[in-house]
Amino acid sequence: MTSKSVKWTWGLLVIFLLLAGIFCLAVFSQPFSNVKSIVDNLSRDGNLESFNTALFTRLKRPMLFSGAVLLLAGFFALWQRAATQTWLEHLIRKIIELSGRLAADTRSLVHQYRPRKSNLTIYILLAGITLFATLTRVVFISRPMRHDETYTFMTFASLPLRYAIADYTLPNNHIFHTLLVNLSTNLLGIHPWAVRLPAAVAGALVAPLGYLFAHRQYDRHTALLGAALIAAYPILIKYATSARGYSLITFFSIGIFVCGAYLKHKKNLAVWLLLILLSALGFYTIPIMLYPVGALFTWLFFSALLKDIGEAYTPTGMIKYLIFAGLGIILLTFLFYLPAIRYSGLKAVLGNDYIIRSNWNEYIQILSSRWFDLKKEWNLDVPAAGSILLVVGFLFSILLNRQITSDKIPVQLAALVFIAVELSIHRPNPWSRIWQSILPLYLIWGAAGWLAPLEHLKQKYAWKINPARVLAAAGVLLLVGASVSRSLAYYPGLQPQPEEVEQTVIFLKDRLQNDDIVLMEPPRDVPIEYYARLYEIPSEVFNRARPFKRVFIIVDRDSKQTLDSVFAYNGSETYFYRLDTLQMIGQFRDLDIYICDANWELVQEEFSKK
Repeated sequence: MTSKSVKWTWGLLVIFLLLAGIFCLAVFSQPFSNVKSIVDNLSRDGNLESFNTALFTRLKRPMLFSGAVLLLAGFFALWQRAATQTWLEHLIRKIIELSGRLAADTRSLVHQYRPRKSNLTIYILLAGITLFATLTRVVFISRPMRHDETYTFMTFASLPLRYAIADYTLPNNHIFHTLLVNLSTNLLGIHPWAVRLPAAVAGALVAPLGYLFAHRQYDRHTALLGAALIAAYPILIKYATSARGYSLITFFSIGIFVCGAYLKHKKNLAVWLLLILLSALGFYTIPIMLYPVGALFTWLFFSALLKDIGEAYTPTGMIKYLIFAGLGIILLTFLFYLPAIRYSGLKAVLGNDYIIRSNWNEYIQILSSRWFDLKKEWNLDVPAAGSILLVVGFLFSILLNRQITSDKIPVQLAALVFIAVELSIHRPNPWSRIWQSILPLYLIWGAAGWLAPLEHLKQKYAWKINPARVLAAAGVLLLVGASVSRSLAYYPGLQPQPEEVEQTVIFLKDRLQNDDIVLMEPPRDVPIEYYARLYEIPSEVFNRARPFKRVFIIVDRDSKQTLDSVFAYNGSETYFYRLDTLQMIGQFRDLDIYICDANWELVQEEFSKK
């Protein structure tokens, strides 16, 4: 860049700093009424309602501070003209250099992974596995909606986007997933499959990503078996067809391990930036992204200490890259969460009342209980023989690490060390669902523990039959058979069958009138409201603060509810109802539906006072 260009750029920058500083100080030192009149003139209808006194008060101090800083920066640049021009020139040259390197690394990456005719068979097999992963998730994508899914959608994802990404009052809001659900449902409607589409797509793509990681760490046979296990594993299918952020976390986790396995041996700026982006998006979905990110960084850090890295790095160089990557993840995550921090506060993002640090006596009991839950969940619909083979294979993958990989430190051992240390420090409640991000890696390690030694024995003793392929085929067939059997059992004829909540809403749809209300209590209230919106039942029927002539009461016997408990939960005095007209008009499994006439005179009198 020429000296003249640097001077022009420096001049424009100084002008911007001075004008921006003056603007911030001039505007936010004025009374609210003056600023409001200016802002309103900029809106189409002459009244920008979102700009109110509360927002102005919240912005005033930060903007005044920013204005002072910008103004001082402008004056400092004028005072130290030569020095700041030199710094600017150095910065611009560095940006140009990094841009050129990024472009070159991107071209190198594309060239390295470009399709080759020699790999056509592998591409076909991997495409078949990915297609199978997609189909197994499509089968369940329209299954009846559950409470957590509907609560997340109704409370967060169904809001306008500016509120959906800002409300972090409850950790149920997996913000990046909420953003994707908001987009998918606005485009495709609020059908269950549309609400679950982001999770399902992410879940299906975990299989090919698993192949990439396993192929770089082990061999093609292990990679194909690992990908097939991921595609067919029941609990992964379940989470991929649940409208929550856990499937996205699994996708981002396996994605950063693919990046990490590549970066351990090759220096590539594009892959480092991809690692930062995937990690930050994972944190933006759920903060439990800490576990896979921490496990990966632990592995790369100790690999650097033992000089088990590519020739492109020195141990110190790798550690510097890890530090800069960590800082990049923190900064990008902070920028993503800015709307939530501004609206809900920093405390809501960094910590909440649902994360309580237990004492050691309680924590040991919690860990024991959660370990049982984890085993039960991971072995859901998996034949006992398959579960045992995976455990043994996982142990083999650690014990035989030096025989089956070139890594001095097993990835799985580094992961276990980080998780153990983190749990002992923070002692959170380790629900089984937070470990879904590790499950695809566990399946790959289980496959590697069996296949890699068998492949080694075949080559050593020149066996004509490849036992690795036989075992891989048997394992895949066993799990695929279990997956297909579960699909057929769950959905006869592969058709989703409405359950009691949806049946209740369908039953009410043709019976509700304008002057009716519906009384219910958790946990079935939010799913019923979701299906009511799906079937276009006006939301006013759930508004109890209005006059009504009839009331429908929904009692959930499975939750030990009674008519009295539903009345009490809704704060409804029974004298508003003519209990002599109370009758049960429907029953769907554990849900009983009652109807009752209102005492119209008392209702009118009550609401006339308000």
